[in-house]
Amino acid sequence: VVDEELKMMTRVCDSDVTVSGPYLKEMARLAHTGYEIRGRSSRDPREILRETMFAPTVTGSPLENACRVIGTYESGGRGYYSGVVALIGRDERRRRTLDSAVVIRTAEIDRAGRLE
Repeated sequence: VVDEELKMMTRVCDSDVTVSGPYLKEMARLAHTGYEIRGRSSRDPREILRETMFAPTVTGSPLENACRVIGTYESGGRGYYSGVVALIGRDERRRRTLDSAVVIRTAEIDRAGRLE
């Protein structure tokens, strides 16, 4: 999956892309492995997000094959199965910044507290 994400990053970044990890994030009953991928881009953060979704961490890899398999075996959409949480801002030199993470197996809860 990291290879697919690196391909996406090299398409949207203007210069070198760096990878840190793997690292282990321990939780109450499980542990996740993770990587941090960094790069610089002159593109608008919204454009970067558009270009980098579908996330291979959600669909699988290689991306095109995974999407084809999903289309074959899943008759309906996944709804709000996954998405992105993003912080868009500016650094101390007023350059735009984007820090984002993919959220998986999310749920929509209405105002009455019902799960959608």
